[in-house]
Amino acid sequence: MIALETQARFRSLLEAFSWPGRPVRLKAGPLPCTAARYLMAVAETLLDHEVTFAIIGDGLVEGDARSLSDQVRLRTGARPARPDEAEFVFVRGTAGRVIHELPVGDPEFPDRGATLIWRVDGFAGGLSATLRGPGIDGARLLRLAGVAAADLLALGQINQAYPLGLDTLFVDDQGTIVGLPRSTSIELDSSVVI
Repeated sequence: MIALETQARFRSLLEAFSWPGRPVRLKAGPLPCTAARYLMAVAETLLDHEVTFAIIGDGLVEGDARSLSDQVRLRTGARPARPDEAEFVFVRGTAGRVIHELPVGDPEFPDRGATLIWRVDGFAGGLSATLRGPGIDGARLLRLAGVAAADLLALGQINQAYPLGLDTLFVDDQGTIVGLPRSTSIELDSSVVI
């Protein structure tokens, strides 16, 4: 039963990254009924004892960050690391300057760039950005609540060095996910003030 649930989650994640910017429903399965249950569903699907993770952002108080770190470690076996060494980076709130310190891979191994798992408030209201790239027919509009304009702008700038960059998965507390592979171009709405 658990293997089937994990496979269903993995298919949802693949769909999100195959169709950048398109909201996809993620099944959480038998996880604790907490606000971060879908975040943990993603963690349990992608992380294991061979990878490292970090937690960044101003949206978690120290106790929450420690609790999330303990949960990720216990449920996946992944090891905590500094943000500049982490393979997976959980973000809540504003990432700030730390986003520029994250691993983006290198020309020989671009897949060594970090994957961001960004907890957001939702996909209505908030920022408006136009996405272009593989998996998008022309352009797609993305609405994000709970992400700072400066962070989304920084992510877009970092990913201009494709194939280097940061793959990003946005997750809300209702179980909706949106994937942005590093190949996706991000253009903020011109009315956004940074």
